[in-house]
Amino acid sequence: MRLSEPRLTPQGEADWDQEIRPYINPWNRPESEVDNIFKTLARHPKLAKAWMVFGNHTLHKNSLPEREREIVILRVGWLRQAGYEFGQHRRIGLDIGLTEAEVEAVAEGADSPLWSDQDRLLLRAADELFAEQCLGDDTWAGLAAAFDTRQIMDLHFTYGNYTIVSMVLNSLGVQLDPGLQGLPAGPPPSLRPAVGKTTHRPARPRIPPLGAAGWDEETRHYINPMDEDEASVFNVFKTLANHPKLTKRWMIFATYILRKTSLPPRDRESAIVRIATLCGSDYEYGHHGRIARDEGVSEADIAAIVAGPDDRHWNPADAAMLRAVDELHGDSFIGDGTWAALCERYDSHQLLDFIFTVGNYAMLSTAMNSFGVALEDGFDRLPGVRA
Repeated sequence: MRLSEPRLTPQGEADWDQEIRPYINPWNRPESEVDNIFKTLARHPKLAKAWMVFGNHTLHKNSLPEREREIVILRVGWLRQAGYEFGQHRRIGLDIGLTEAEVEAVAEGADSPLWSDQDRLLLRAADELFAEQCLGDDTWAGLAAAFDTRQIMDLHFTYGNYTIVSMVLNSLGVQLDPGLQGLPAGPPPSLRPAVGKTTHRPARPRIPPLGAAGWDEETRHYINPMDEDEASVFNVFKTLANHPKLTKRWMIFATYILRKTSLPPRDRESAIVRIATLCGSDYEYGHHGRIARDEGVSEADIAAIVAGPDDRHWNPADAAMLRAVDELHGDSFIGDGTWAALCERYDSHQLLDFIFTVGNYAMLSTAMNSFGVALEDGFDRLPGVRA
């Protein structure tokens, strides 16, 4: 565990919002049996409700088979050194048929002799998404031979959701629930996330955008609520339309992050542009660079966001906010000094919204990279300078 005590105290049942109670305790268990992650998220009901619709998709309504899903989640927990996440999914993995030896072998990765060829493919995919924020051509081809398009999309969003969860659990210091065992023994992984663009970027879309003729009515409502001409709908949405159930559930969470968050718009967009830069995502940088400018972020600010928190442009508070993005990208954890600075800037709702925002756009940047979603004309690409 990164921290020996929580930075945000889990909320007791007496303080639970009535609207959030069915989400965090649907079986009406005694408070002592409700997991610490849910008692912590109970502090921010609006965020919790929006995220749990998406989280429920990745855990319970995923098109990936259970075994494959849990191998990916456990590998994310190991790579991001999220003891709580690994402990919870050790239990879930054992319940769905993984062996104790296999759970421990997740730390060894694809080199373990315990794994089948398909297991190794999944472990390599998780490693590439972690290190490069994009799948290489060989790994993509292997997945395309073994899984259908919706399963590949679910793999990316499962990886991404549990990246968000790792960042939250680590940074908030959520403590293991009774009876759970954390990370396997041994040294931490040597693999580290790259910064900026890498060579692993497809030259053309790997998942073709779906035209309006292929949209069902519910998907149409989410991706084109104003009933605009098809050409006006962005490629991100036309790509996600290939998986309507995922799209609808993620959009509830994404709408909260973009439209209903407690973060000031300038901070939200600065954090998004920074994580897009770190993930080397032309698509997210282009779109949110434009939104940032609309929210009053200057050209000088944008250039300094790309340069990073040590740029002379920043005052100490803004530098700390950007440094928190860098720490979440590089270590899935906000360090003590940076956390203290954030606590001077944000209340508890804003602290949670900040981490979930960075995590959501790390997930989306990685998916857009790996899917090869084409940036529309008229949007800026990442500049050549790297952080």
